[in-house]
Amino acid sequence: METIVLTRLCDSYQANILKDVLYNEGIECFLIGETLNSVLSKLQGFEIDVMVFEKDYEKEKGFCPNYQNIIGTSE
Repeated sequence: METIVLTRLCDSYQANILKDVLYNEGIECFLIGETLNSVLSKLQGFEIDVMVFEKDYEKEKGFCPNYQNIIGTSE
């Protein structure tokens, strides 16, 4: 099953909030790089990828076109 990077975040807390919101809407997603980010969070370039499955990508776009409002960022 193909996956798509929905967004990249520098903060584990924000990544998990977005993951939980998507999960509550029935959108499967997972995080890549969370452990590495927690160890090396002070260094740039160690972001967390929020991944969604291709089958859920269109559904996610309709539900949450502006995810920055949910997680409180201005990316």
